[in-house]
Amino acid sequence: MIVENNAAKRKTPTQISFSRIRLFQFFAKDAFIANPNVTFSYILPLLGKSYEEFSNLIKVFGQEEKGWIKIDSKSVGVRINNEVFKLEEILAMILRDAKVLAEKAADDNVTSCVITIPPSFDQYQRMALKSSLDLAGMTPLAFVNENLAASLKYSLDILYKRPSIVVYVNMGASEFKVSVVKHTQEISEETKKLADKVEVLGEAWDTTLGGRQFDYEVAKILENKFNKSMNSKAKRKLLASAEDIKEKLSAVKFIDVFIDKLANNKDLEDKVLRSEFEARLEKYEERIRRVIELALEDSNITEIDDIELLGGGLRVPFIKSVITKSFNDSTLNQRLNLDEAMSFGAGFLAARLSNTFKVKPISIVQSTNYEIYIKIHDLSKNTLLYPLTILFPRKSPYNIMKAVSFYYNNNISISLYERGKKFVVFEVQGITEQTEVSLLFEINEFGIIDLKSTSKGEIIKKYEYSMKDIKRAKTRIEEIEAHEKSLLDIAEARNNYESLIYDTKHWLNDDYNSQFITKEDKKKLMQLLRKVCLCLIKYRKRNGCMKMKRK
Repeated sequence: MIVENNAAKRKTPTQISFSRIRLFQFFAKDAFIANPNVTFSYILPLLGKSYEEFSNLIKVFGQEEKGWIKIDSKSVGVRINNEVFKLEEILAMILRDAKVLAEKAADDNVTSCVITIPPSFDQYQRMALKSSLDLAGMTPLAFVNENLAASLKYSLDILYKRPSIVVYVNMGASEFKVSVVKHTQEISEETKKLADKVEVLGEAWDTTLGGRQFDYEVAKILENKFNKSMNSKAKRKLLASAEDIKEKLSAVKFIDVFIDKLANNKDLEDKVLRSEFEARLEKYEERIRRVIELALEDSNITEIDDIELLGGGLRVPFIKSVITKSFNDSTLNQRLNLDEAMSFGAGFLAARLSNTFKVKPISIVQSTNYEIYIKIHDLSKNTLLYPLTILFPRKSPYNIMKAVSFYYNNNISISLYERGKKFVVFEVQGITEQTEVSLLFEINEFGIIDLKSTSKGEIIKKYEYSMKDIKRAKTRIEEIEAHEKSLLDIAEARNNYESLIYDTKHWLNDDYNSQFITKEDKKKLMQLLRKVCLCLIKYRKRNGCMKMKRK
């Protein structure tokens, strides 16, 4: 079931805008032009990045106009109304809004979920997302690769031949990713019958290439046509129009553009040709081809049975032609709606992991996309016991364990690395004599590496978003929600009060009702109602509300 949002649409923008109360969904999207400094989007690609990586990405996604601050080496936040919020907290607010929508549709509490993530997600990003879900009051059952989630929909609704090798080419708003997926069958351990199996053989991605970049290209065309100085607000108006123009240019060869009072009270009235747009897209051709080549090399396949295009970015004819050439003019199919296919795949997996639903058994094989390294030191002497070594090679499947054993007589510190970055530190304390220490590591259902157990001593995990931070952040979000609810309750009571006043005035001014009230009483009531109206007008002015018209 795809849940409709408050605008009765099936796709919900993951945006938030801070005002007297927070705005979500399309309301936040509409607030971007007027309040860019407190309106946030593209949070997921920015999550879990170092400040240096983050500083480069915000330029790509047009998020520079914010009060970003560096909290520490692995956390970025933003200052809003003299309070600092981590990115994890902002994402948690968006997730809590989604949770409310789901609960409204289900007419029940929603506590568990399965989340789709890009294949490029590293350990930091996975841990940060897990923290956001905890803040949102949700228990994740698993993380699933976006293309793999879509492949479940394909497997159940489209696939007719097994085994099959299907290439999923996915371009959303922020990222381009290609996955080569093998659809086969095997005997299910659960049912002892033949069941489908879905396995990712190879993947590649470009984390800064997506439909949003094409919006910027259209906006640049419009800016050149306007050829007048513009402030930042005018540029945001251009960008808001660019998305709609890009979509229309996918169907027609030109489009007439009119933007009222774009800047300095001047209108933009011109024509945008598809050929102009495509000329600006030529620079992306090599990047698209390279991602496809890397995915095919990574999968080590010789034949492809099907190519499925996913995402709105691939509706652009020029981009589609580049992909067609990359696959030697093979037939490209676009039978799945990306967002709904991913939602279906996540929902299917959630149902399979629950104890309530019974669904068709499908074996899903996910694996890591980065190598994981381990280094072990003596905790007190800081001497190296175990040099930097691969713990889990790339393409290690989820839900596997690996033991590391050695003899030692003191407390130890274990550091894990990914892509050259240390992402977690474990301490094992309580080792007091020479003994064999056996450490058992696991890749869990979130693709996160964890130290599951030790044969000696006690495990202490460090270098993560601490539970103390989570509890404090969760309390703050709940306080914001309670304050907003009180504001909304007051607004509702005020609106009801105003309606009562206007209904009473209307009743008093109706000639038919003069038989039920004396002129003197009517005069007294009208004077009283005017006093109340004046009080309400003063209240609205004092609290920044819209003015109430006097009648």
